[in-house]
Amino acid sequence: MSIRDPKISFKQPAPFRRALNKRIQEYFKTEGKSRRDVPQMYLKTFMIMLWLWSSYALLVFGPGGTLLTIAMVISLGMATAGVGFSIMHDGNHKGYSQNRVVNALGAYTLDMLGASSYVWSHKHNKIHHSHTNIDGVDTDIDLGFLGRMTPEQPRMAMHRFQHIYLWFLYSFLSVKWVYFDDFKDVIRGRVGQVTMPRPKGKNLLVFLGGKALHVTIALVIPMMFHDWTLVLGLYMAILAVQGVVMATVFQLAHCVEGVSTANVEEQETYIDKEWAVWQIETTADFAPNNWFVTWYVGGLNYQVVHHLYPSICHIHYPALSKILAEVCEEHGVKYQIHPTFTAALFSHVRWLRRMGHPSTVQTSQPQLAT
Repeated sequence: MSIRDPKISFKQPAPFRRALNKRIQEYFKTEGKSRRDVPQMYLKTFMIMLWLWSSYALLVFGPGGTLLTIAMVISLGMATAGVGFSIMHDGNHKGYSQNRVVNALGAYTLDMLGASSYVWSHKHNKIHHSHTNIDGVDTDIDLGFLGRMTPEQPRMAMHRFQHIYLWFLYSFLSVKWVYFDDFKDVIRGRVGQVTMPRPKGKNLLVFLGGKALHVTIALVIPMMFHDWTLVLGLYMAILAVQGVVMATVFQLAHCVEGVSTANVEEQETYIDKEWAVWQIETTADFAPNNWFVTWYVGGLNYQVVHHLYPSICHIHYPALSKILAEVCEEHGVKYQIHPTFTAALFSHVRWLRRMGHPSTVQTSQPQLAT
Protein backbone atom coordinates (compact mmCIF):
# COMPACT_ATOMS: atom_id res chain seq x y z
CA MET A 1 0.00 0.00 0.00
CA SER A 2 1.09 3.56 -0.66
CA ILE A 3 2.47 5.51 2.24
CA ARG A 4 -0.36 8.01 1.77
CA ASP A 5 -3.13 7.72 4.34
CA PRO A 6 -5.90 5.38 3.16
CA LYS A 7 -9.26 7.06 2.58
CA ILE A 8 -12.33 5.19 3.79
CA SER A 9 -15.86 6.42 3.26
CA PHE A 10 -19.24 5.12 4.38
CA LYS A 11 -22.81 5.42 3.10
CA GLN A 12 -24.51 8.63 4.19
CA PRO A 13 -26.44 8.46 7.50
CA ALA A 14 -29.89 6.90 7.11
CA PRO A 15 -33.04 7.05 9.28
CA PHE A 16 -31.53 4.61 11.77
CA ARG A 17 -28.91 7.03 13.08
CA ARG A 18 -31.29 9.97 13.13
CA ALA A 19 -33.86 7.95 15.08
CA LEU A 20 -31.24 6.74 17.54
CA ASN A 21 -29.86 10.24 18.14
CA LYS A 22 -33.37 11.56 18.76
CA ARG A 23 -34.15 8.84 21.30
CA ILE A 24 -30.85 9.38 23.12
CA GLN A 25 -31.48 13.12 23.31
CA GLU A 26 -35.00 12.50 24.61
CA TYR A 27 -33.61 10.21 27.32
CA PHE A 28 -31.31 12.85 28.78
CA LYS A 29 -33.99 15.55 28.51
CA THR A 30 -36.71 13.43 30.09
CA GLU A 31 -34.51 12.02 32.87
CA GLY A 32 -32.88 15.37 33.55
CA LYS A 33 -29.44 13.78 33.59
CA SER A 34 -26.10 15.19 32.49
CA ARG A 35 -24.08 13.34 29.87
CA ARG A 36 -20.92 14.03 31.87
CA ASP A 37 -19.95 15.07 35.40
CA VAL A 38 -21.88 12.17 36.88
CA PRO A 39 -21.50 11.98 40.70
CA GLN A 40 -21.15 8.17 40.58
CA MET A 41 -18.15 8.61 38.30
CA TYR A 42 -16.29 10.76 40.80
CA LEU A 43 -17.02 8.26 43.57
CA LYS A 44 -15.87 5.42 41.34
CA THR A 45 -12.64 7.27 40.55
CA PHE A 46 -11.91 7.62 44.25
CA MET A 47 -12.54 3.92 44.82
CA ILE A 48 -10.32 2.79 41.94
CA MET A 49 -7.48 5.11 42.89
CA LEU A 50 -7.75 3.93 46.51
CA TRP A 51 -7.55 0.34 45.25
CA LEU A 52 -4.53 1.18 43.11
CA TRP A 53 -2.45 2.99 45.73
CA SER A 54 -3.40 0.64 48.57
CA SER A 55 -2.19 -2.31 46.50
CA TYR A 56 1.00 -0.44 45.65
CA ALA A 57 1.67 0.53 49.27
CA LEU A 58 1.12 -3.00 50.57
CA LEU A 59 3.38 -4.45 47.88
CA VAL A 60 6.24 -1.97 48.33
CA PHE A 61 6.01 -1.06 52.01
CA GLY A 62 3.95 -3.91 53.48
CA PRO A 63 5.11 -6.78 55.70
CA GLY A 64 5.91 -9.01 52.73
CA GLY A 65 5.34 -12.72 52.55
CA THR A 66 4.67 -14.91 49.56
CA LEU A 67 0.87 -14.96 49.73
CA LEU A 68 0.53 -11.20 50.26
CA THR A 69 3.00 -10.50 47.47
CA ILE A 70 1.14 -12.71 44.97
CA ALA A 71 -2.20 -11.19 46.01
CA MET A 72 -0.91 -7.64 45.61
CA VAL A 73 0.69 -8.36 42.22
CA ILE A 74 -2.67 -9.59 40.94
CA SER A 75 -4.51 -6.77 42.68
CA LEU A 76 -2.19 -4.08 41.31
CA GLY A 77 -2.32 -5.52 37.81
CA MET A 78 -6.11 -5.48 37.86
CA ALA A 79 -6.25 -2.04 39.47
CA THR A 80 -4.02 -0.48 36.81
CA ALA A 81 -6.22 -2.02 34.12
CA GLY A 82 -9.24 -0.64 35.97
CA VAL A 83 -7.76 2.87 35.86
CA GLY A 84 -7.43 2.49 32.12
CA PHE A 85 -10.93 1.08 31.60
CA SER A 86 -12.73 3.77 33.56
CA ILE A 87 -10.78 6.91 34.42
CA MET A 88 -8.39 7.20 31.47
CA HIS A 89 -10.90 5.98 28.91
CA ASP A 90 -13.64 8.46 29.79
CA GLY A 91 -11.12 11.27 30.18
CA ASN A 92 -9.46 10.66 26.83
CA HIS A 93 -12.84 10.52 25.09
CA LYS A 94 -13.88 13.74 26.88
CA GLY A 95 -16.71 11.80 28.41
CA TYR A 96 -15.73 12.38 32.01
CA SER A 97 -16.55 16.05 32.46
CA GLN A 98 -17.62 19.25 30.72
CA ASN A 99 -14.36 20.69 32.04
CA ARG A 100 -11.47 19.98 29.68
CA VAL A 101 -8.95 20.15 32.52
CA VAL A 102 -10.76 17.35 34.36
CA ASN A 103 -10.85 15.31 31.16
CA ALA A 104 -7.14 15.91 30.62
CA LEU A 105 -6.33 14.80 34.17
CA GLY A 106 -8.30 11.62 33.57
CA ALA A 107 -6.46 11.04 30.30
CA TYR A 108 -3.07 11.63 31.93
CA THR A 109 -3.58 8.69 34.27
CA LEU A 110 -2.51 6.58 31.28
CA ASP A 111 0.84 8.40 31.21
CA MET A 112 1.24 7.62 34.91
CA LEU A 113 0.76 3.95 34.00
CA GLY A 114 3.56 4.24 31.45
CA ALA A 115 1.65 4.49 28.16
CA SER A 116 1.15 7.69 26.18
CA SER A 117 -2.28 9.34 26.29
CA TYR A 118 -1.27 11.35 23.23
CA VAL A 119 -0.51 8.31 21.08
CA TRP A 120 -3.51 6.42 22.46
CA SER A 121 -5.82 9.28 21.51
CA HIS A 122 -4.71 9.06 17.88
CA LYS A 123 -4.61 5.27 17.77
CA HIS A 124 -7.89 4.65 19.59
CA ASN A 125 -10.12 7.69 19.18
CA LYS A 126 -9.21 8.69 15.64
CA ILE A 127 -8.36 5.34 14.03
CA HIS A 128 -9.98 2.43 15.87
CA HIS A 129 -13.29 4.21 16.51
CA SER A 130 -13.51 5.57 12.99
CA HIS A 131 -12.49 2.41 11.13
CA THR A 132 -13.34 -0.47 13.43
CA ASN A 133 -12.29 -3.96 12.28
CA ILE A 134 -10.94 -2.70 8.95
CA ASP A 135 -7.68 -4.53 8.41
CA GLY A 136 -4.91 -2.27 7.15
CA VAL A 137 -6.17 0.70 9.19
CA ASP A 138 -7.40 -0.49 12.60
CA THR A 139 -4.16 -1.40 14.37
CA ASP A 140 -6.08 -2.90 17.31
CA ILE A 141 -6.70 -6.03 15.22
CA ASP A 142 -3.16 -6.17 13.83
CA LEU A 143 -0.94 -8.66 15.64
CA GLY A 144 1.45 -8.99 12.70
CA PHE A 145 2.53 -12.53 11.95
CA LEU A 146 1.81 -13.62 15.53
CA GLY A 147 -1.94 -13.85 15.11
CA ARG A 148 -4.72 -13.81 12.55
CA MET A 149 -7.68 -11.77 13.78
CA THR A 150 -9.75 -11.44 10.59
CA PRO A 151 -10.39 -13.56 7.47
CA GLU A 152 -8.70 -10.86 5.39
CA GLN A 153 -5.33 -11.30 7.08
CA PRO A 154 -2.83 -13.85 5.71
CA ARG A 155 -2.76 -17.22 7.42
CA MET A 156 0.39 -18.98 8.60
CA ALA A 157 0.73 -22.58 9.76
CA MET A 158 1.39 -21.47 13.35
CA HIS A 159 -2.02 -19.81 13.53
CA ARG A 160 -3.57 -23.27 13.82
CA PHE A 161 -2.61 -23.07 17.50
CA GLN A 162 -3.21 -19.35 18.13
CA HIS A 163 -6.22 -20.04 20.34
CA ILE A 164 -3.70 -21.58 22.75
CA TYR A 165 -0.52 -19.52 22.52
CA LEU A 166 -2.06 -16.05 22.13
CA TRP A 167 -3.08 -16.02 25.80
CA PHE A 168 0.59 -16.13 26.70
CA LEU A 169 1.38 -13.35 24.22
CA TYR A 170 -1.43 -11.19 25.61
CA SER A 171 0.61 -10.99 28.82
CA PHE A 172 3.26 -8.99 26.96
CA LEU A 173 0.78 -6.38 25.67
CA SER A 174 1.55 -3.78 28.33
CA VAL A 175 5.34 -3.99 28.24
CA LYS A 176 5.29 -3.82 24.43
CA TRP A 177 2.92 -0.87 24.54
CA VAL A 178 4.92 1.10 27.13
CA TYR A 179 8.48 0.45 25.96
CA PHE A 180 8.16 -0.14 22.22
CA ASP A 181 4.92 0.84 20.49
CA ASP A 182 4.67 4.40 21.83
CA PHE A 183 8.27 5.24 20.87
CA LYS A 184 7.92 3.56 17.48
CA ASP A 185 4.77 5.52 16.62
CA VAL A 186 6.23 8.84 17.76
CA ILE A 187 9.51 8.35 15.89
CA ARG A 188 7.74 7.25 12.69
CA GLY A 189 4.97 9.81 13.00
CA ARG A 190 2.51 7.10 12.03
CA VAL A 191 0.10 4.65 13.62
CA GLY A 192 0.00 1.75 11.19
CA GLN A 193 -0.83 3.28 7.82
CA VAL A 194 -2.20 6.55 9.24
CA THR A 195 -0.17 9.72 9.81
CA MET A 196 0.11 10.99 13.39
CA PRO A 197 1.61 14.41 14.18
CA ARG A 198 4.65 13.96 16.39
CA PRO A 199 4.09 15.42 19.87
CA LYS A 200 5.57 18.86 20.48
CA GLY A 201 5.65 21.33 23.35
CA LYS A 202 3.30 20.32 26.16
CA ASN A 203 2.41 17.03 24.47
CA LEU A 204 6.06 16.03 24.20
CA LEU A 205 6.66 17.06 27.82
CA VAL A 206 3.75 14.89 28.98
CA PHE A 207 4.96 12.01 26.80
CA LEU A 208 8.51 12.02 28.22
CA GLY A 209 7.48 13.08 31.72
CA GLY A 210 4.89 10.33 31.91
CA LYS A 211 7.44 7.68 30.97
CA ALA A 212 9.88 9.03 33.58
CA LEU A 213 7.18 9.21 36.27
CA HIS A 214 6.10 5.65 35.60
CA VAL A 215 9.62 4.28 35.82
CA THR A 216 10.16 6.23 39.05
CA ILE A 217 7.00 4.92 40.70
CA ALA A 218 7.16 1.38 39.34
CA LEU A 219 10.90 0.69 39.57
CA VAL A 220 13.08 3.36 41.18
CA ILE A 221 11.16 3.77 44.45
CA PRO A 222 10.62 0.03 45.03
CA MET A 223 14.33 -0.62 44.36
CA MET A 224 15.16 1.66 47.27
CA PHE A 225 13.59 -0.93 49.59
CA HIS A 226 13.97 -4.25 47.77
CA ASP A 227 16.46 -6.15 45.64
CA TRP A 228 16.32 -4.97 42.02
CA THR A 229 15.84 -8.49 40.64
CA LEU A 230 12.74 -9.00 42.82
CA VAL A 231 11.34 -5.60 41.85
CA LEU A 232 11.89 -6.22 38.16
CA GLY A 233 10.33 -9.68 38.33
CA LEU A 234 7.25 -8.47 40.19
CA TYR A 235 6.94 -5.49 37.84
CA MET A 236 6.87 -7.80 34.83
CA ALA A 237 4.27 -9.96 36.58
CA ILE A 238 2.07 -6.93 37.22
CA LEU A 239 2.31 -5.89 33.57
CA ALA A 240 1.47 -9.46 32.55
CA VAL A 241 -1.74 -9.42 34.61
CA GLN A 242 -2.62 -6.01 33.25
CA GLY A 243 -1.92 -7.09 29.67
CA VAL A 244 -4.05 -10.23 29.79
CA VAL A 245 -6.97 -8.38 31.37
CA MET A 246 -6.89 -5.49 28.89
CA ALA A 247 -6.40 -7.69 25.83
CA THR A 248 -9.25 -9.96 26.86
CA VAL A 249 -11.72 -7.11 27.35
CA PHE A 250 -10.88 -5.67 23.94
CA GLN A 251 -11.02 -9.00 22.13
CA LEU A 252 -14.44 -9.86 23.55
CA ALA A 253 -15.84 -6.79 21.83
CA HIS A 254 -14.34 -7.06 18.35
CA CYS A 255 -12.80 -10.48 17.76
CA VAL A 256 -15.70 -12.83 18.35
CA GLU A 257 -18.12 -14.80 16.22
CA GLY A 258 -20.67 -12.80 14.26
CA VAL A 259 -18.76 -9.53 13.87
CA SER A 260 -18.09 -8.00 10.47
CA THR A 261 -14.61 -7.30 9.11
CA ALA A 262 -13.15 -5.72 5.99
CA ASN A 263 -9.77 -4.77 4.61
CA VAL A 264 -8.15 -1.99 2.64
CA GLU A 265 -6.41 -3.07 -0.54
CA GLU A 266 -6.78 0.20 -2.44
CA GLN A 267 -6.02 3.80 -1.47
CA GLU A 268 -9.73 4.66 -1.45
CA THR A 269 -12.25 2.26 0.01
CA TYR A 270 -16.03 2.56 0.25
CA ILE A 271 -18.02 0.66 2.87
CA ASP A 272 -21.58 0.21 1.63
CA LYS A 273 -23.10 0.81 5.08
CA GLU A 274 -23.68 3.89 7.15
CA TRP A 275 -20.98 4.36 9.77
CA ALA A 276 -23.29 3.77 12.75
CA VAL A 277 -24.50 0.44 11.36
CA TRP A 278 -20.90 -0.60 10.65
CA GLN A 279 -20.02 0.10 14.29
CA ILE A 280 -22.84 -2.15 15.46
CA GLU A 281 -21.93 -4.95 13.07
CA THR A 282 -18.24 -4.92 14.03
CA THR A 283 -18.81 -4.83 17.78
CA ALA A 284 -20.44 -7.06 20.39
CA ASP A 285 -21.61 -6.45 23.94
CA PHE A 286 -21.19 -8.98 26.73
CA ALA A 287 -22.40 -9.68 30.27
CA PRO A 288 -25.01 -6.88 30.32
CA ASN A 289 -26.55 -8.10 33.58
CA ASN A 290 -23.29 -8.52 35.48
CA TRP A 291 -22.93 -5.42 37.66
CA PHE A 292 -19.35 -6.20 38.67
CA VAL A 293 -18.12 -6.65 35.09
CA THR A 294 -19.90 -3.43 34.12
CA TRP A 295 -18.32 -1.56 37.04
CA TYR A 296 -14.83 -2.97 36.58
CA VAL A 297 -14.46 -2.60 32.80
CA GLY A 298 -15.87 0.91 32.76
CA GLY A 299 -18.95 -0.05 30.80
CA LEU A 300 -16.86 -1.51 27.99
CA ASN A 301 -19.04 -4.59 28.05
CA TYR A 302 -21.51 -2.15 26.44
CA GLN A 303 -18.98 -1.56 23.69
CA VAL A 304 -21.58 -0.84 20.98
CA VAL A 305 -23.02 2.16 22.82
CA HIS A 306 -19.51 3.33 23.57
CA HIS A 307 -18.53 3.25 19.90
CA LEU A 308 -21.59 5.26 18.93
CA TYR A 309 -21.42 7.76 21.80
CA PRO A 310 -17.85 7.76 23.19
CA SER A 311 -18.15 11.25 24.70
CA ILE A 312 -20.97 10.21 27.05
CA CYS A 313 -19.92 9.01 30.52
CA HIS A 314 -19.97 5.22 30.71
CA ILE A 315 -22.22 5.30 33.79
CA HIS A 316 -25.10 5.83 31.33
CA TYR A 317 -24.30 2.89 29.06
CA PRO A 318 -26.66 0.29 30.61
CA ALA A 319 -29.67 2.59 30.15
CA LEU A 320 -28.61 3.70 26.67
CA SER A 321 -28.12 0.09 25.55
CA LYS A 322 -31.83 -0.58 26.10
CA ILE A 323 -32.70 2.35 23.83
CA LEU A 324 -30.20 1.11 21.25
CA ALA A 325 -31.72 -2.38 21.30
CA GLU A 326 -35.19 -0.96 20.66
CA VAL A 327 -34.08 1.21 17.74
CA CYS A 328 -32.06 -1.65 16.24
CA GLU A 329 -35.10 -3.91 16.34
CA GLU A 330 -37.29 -1.23 14.74
CA HIS A 331 -34.84 -0.73 11.87
CA GLY A 332 -33.78 -4.33 11.35
CA VAL A 333 -30.18 -3.82 12.54
CA LYS A 334 -28.55 -6.81 14.27
CA TYR A 335 -27.34 -5.93 17.77
CA GLN A 336 -25.10 -8.72 19.06
CA ILE A 337 -24.93 -9.44 22.78
CA HIS A 338 -23.23 -12.32 24.59
CA PRO A 339 -25.27 -12.93 27.75
CA THR A 340 -22.27 -13.67 30.00
CA PHE A 341 -18.56 -13.02 30.21
CA THR A 342 -17.92 -16.74 29.80
CA ALA A 343 -20.03 -16.94 26.64
CA ALA A 344 -18.06 -14.08 25.11
CA LEU A 345 -14.77 -15.67 26.17
CA PHE A 346 -15.63 -18.99 24.51
CA SER A 347 -16.77 -17.12 21.40
CA HIS A 348 -13.37 -15.44 21.18
CA VAL A 349 -11.60 -18.79 21.52
CA ARG A 350 -13.78 -20.27 18.78
CA TRP A 351 -13.05 -17.23 16.61
CA LEU A 352 -9.31 -17.67 17.07
CA ARG A 353 -9.60 -21.36 16.14
CA ARG A 354 -11.63 -20.52 13.08
CA MET A 355 -9.17 -17.83 11.95
CA GLY A 356 -6.31 -20.27 12.43
CA HIS A 357 -7.90 -23.12 10.50
CA PRO A 358 -6.63 -23.65 6.93
CA SER A 359 -10.19 -23.88 5.58
CA THR A 360 -10.97 -20.28 6.56
CA VAL A 361 -11.02 -17.91 3.59
CA GLN A 362 -11.91 -14.26 3.20
CA THR A 363 -15.57 -13.79 4.01
CA SER A 364 -16.02 -10.05 3.79
CA GLN A 365 -14.81 -7.38 1.44
CA PRO A 366 -15.73 -3.70 1.19
CA GLN A 367 -16.74 -2.10 -2.05
CA LEU A 368 -13.90 -0.13 -3.61
CA ALA A 369 -14.43 3.45 -4.60
CA THR A 370 -14.45 4.17 -8.30
